[in-house]
Amino acid sequence: MKKTPGKLKEEILMKSPNCVAIMAIITEMARHLNENISKVELRPLRDVGTRGAIESVKALGEVSKA
Repeated sequence: MKKTPGKLKEEILMKSPNCVAIMAIITEMARHLNENISKVELRPLRDVGTRGAIESVKALGEVSKA
């Protein structure tokens, strides 16, 4: 029985239909993610809202520690 080198096994795996399908799905997901991220508008938070959010997070942290 012949043993195939590890590199040859990887090449065979990469050419298999399942691997090709998985790569296509991942590529499509990355494309959609890139489209959605480009639609997000980033701007600074207002000070008042930020202070309120920080206080809320601190209060939640104290409750979860109890």
